[in-house]
Amino acid sequence: MDYCNTAAVIKIEVHKNGQYFSTDYMLLYRFSEGWKIVSKVY
Repeated sequence: MDYCNTAAVIKIEVHKNGQYFSTDYMLLYRFSEGWKIVSKVY
């Protein structure tokens, strides 16, 4: 995870049956109500 003030990027590695399957990146933004995912790259 990497973040700066109101934005963050999270890297998620997905594994199935112990084997690497894919990597997803989530872009989050901090709104007044809290953090929310605003974009996903896969």
